[in-house]
Amino acid sequence: PRDPAVKAVPDYIVDRGHYLELKRDGDRCAALKGGLVELGKQTRFHCVIYDDRPKTCREFTLGSAHCLTARRRVGLSL
Repeated sequence: PRDPAVKAVPDYIVDRGHYLELKRDGDRCAALKGGLVELGKQTRFHCVIYDDRPKTCREFTLGSAHCLTARRRVGLSL
């Protein structure tokens, strides 16, 4: 609850009673926007709250083993 993201991007925060989480849009975080890029037929997403993302997101370094595992779980790749 003390994470700055709670105040910075409240529309993306869901209160589950005992914990807070980011909203989901299907199988992925609602803050991930993007989709199919026609030129190379690649799927590219970006975080629209990147500068204000919560601590949990900041702990996942882009391209780290944890990041890649999480992305694979939801069908995204780098």
